[in-house]
Amino acid sequence: MAYRPSGEVSKKPSYRGTNGMPRQGDDERTLHVGVTEGDVAQRIVTCGTEERARAVAASFDGGIIEREISSARGFLTLTGNCNGVPVSVVATGMGVAMMDFMVREVVAVLPAVSVSDDDEPTAARALIVRFGTCGSIREDVPAGTVVVCSPGSTMVRRQPDAFCMHGPQACAYHVCNVVPSDGALSRAVEGELKTALGAHSVVAALNVSGCSFYSSQGRQDGSFEDGHELGDPIAMVRAAHPDAASCEMETFHLLDVARCARPYGRAVRASAAAIVVAHRPSGDVLSGETIERLERLGGAAILRALAATPLEMPAAADATAAPTAPAVPRPLAPPTSKAHVVKLSYADLLSGADVNAQV
Repeated sequence: MAYRPSGEVSKKPSYRGTNGMPRQGDDERTLHVGVTEGDVAQRIVTCGTEERARAVAASFDGGIIEREISSARGFLTLTGNCNGVPVSVVATGMGVAMMDFMVREVVAVLPAVSVSDDDEPTAARALIVRFGTCGSIREDVPAGTVVVCSPGSTMVRRQPDAFCMHGPQACAYHVCNVVPSDGALSRAVEGELKTALGAHSVVAALNVSGCSFYSSQGRQDGSFEDGHELGDPIAMVRAAHPDAASCEMETFHLLDVARCARPYGRAVRASAAAIVVAHRPSGDVLSGETIERLERLGGAAILRALAATPLEMPAAADATAAPTAPAVPRPLAPPTSKAHVVKLSYADLLSGADVNAQV
């Protein structure tokens, strides 16, 4: 006889559908993001923090948030309109798992893919743009730049099997193949950002996502054995993709899970833009004031790009920005408006230095 713990686990479960898309409550909300049908628009900006999400939502038509949903798992969903078109902003927190929850659970409550008479998809279920912050790993992409991942994203992963009782025995990191972004959506985002911030403040470049803020992004932490002496992850990325510029933790998974939404490669179209907060080669870090300004102006620009991009499928040639041979990096002109920059090393940051106090 099977063991059953005490308690009425089968009579009143806390949620339903544990082997599929779990739902909870009488209104069938998703388990983590906490949304149900009608809560989320098909055009979505996703941010890491609630503060950035609210800064973006401030540019809704009339500044009006028509629907606000906060989940017990740390997600915040704000829905309104931009130029009369329904849009949502979802704050996710950080990392791959939170991005996975967001994309899968939001798509679950959106309308099904529209299809033609011959069962070919005619419109996407969702257009999603991540608007985040990042470090720059290129000398010529300074703090204060906004990087649009038009070529797509790669990912560097820490490999636990490389470690044993005596420390790493082989290269502990793996660089994934590039996943392309949606070409038409990326171009729309890039264009609106250049209009809002100035052409020299925006660059289109390959993104790299790390599985960690620390180990797989090459940060030095003497308290842990990260195996950098057998293969520095950022050096590995730069060797494989000299044009890679932005480094963060979420974009690769957004693009990866978006392309896997059924029908494959056509149900969810995605791209991303990120504010360079930290210039890794020099240690320069933006002030809070500059970050807030770029969040406000950049967020409004991305909303406009989403509102202007149709859900209907673009021509095949425009659907994605397929990876090409790495280009030789070219120097960028400085941003049109001078950013407040703080000179700090990563050792300073890790020791708890107050960035804004030194502006």
